[in-house]
Amino acid sequence: MFLLPVTSWIMIGLSVFALAGFGYGKYESNKYDTYKANVEAAVKAQEAINKSITKQHDLVNGAIKNEYEAKINAVRSYYANSLQQRSSAKTGTFSPATQGADAAPAYAILIGQCAETTVQVNSLQDWIKQQVAIQNNQ
Repeated sequence: MFLLPVTSWIMIGLSVFALAGFGYGKYESNKYDTYKANVEAAVKAQEAINKSITKQHDLVNGAIKNEYEAKINAVRSYYANSLQQRSSAKTGTFSPATQGADAAPAYAILIGQCAETTVQVNSLQDWIKQQVAIQNNQ
């Protein structure tokens, strides 16, 4: 019934099994290569998105910083000028003891500091809103 000896059939079976294993390995290798290519493409796409987001964040940071500095300088200038105007309006006919009353009151300095803090808080809120808007658009 079997025209070949048993050892030949065993060798044929092992050869078929080896070829099947090689074919399956090649199939899995192709799947893995495809997976790696997809991962690399996804990484490149994500890097492009990250660069875009970073540029947008940098633009927002620069704009908010410039706006903040301009507002702080305006507030400082306003309160410095108002304090100088108060101290320049001296009354010349009174005794030296009463001339001290013309000095800038402490609350004017405090108001200037409060105005600076308000500008800082408003700038921070604007910065946060713009940063969140960038993240929400992605």
